[in-house]
Amino acid sequence: MANVESRQFPHPFSLTLAWRNHYQQRLQMEFDNTQINLKRDSIGA
Repeated sequence: MANVESRQFPHPFSLTLAWRNHYQQRLQMEFDNTQINLKRDSIGA
């Protein structure tokens, strides 16, 4: 049973790493967007 699962799905650790990298990229993008919006608001004010 374990062999079938390991063949069908990627290793949990690599899956977690890929998810964490993706999540960090999303957070960084949202943080950058927030910084840009803050600068734009302060310039407009």
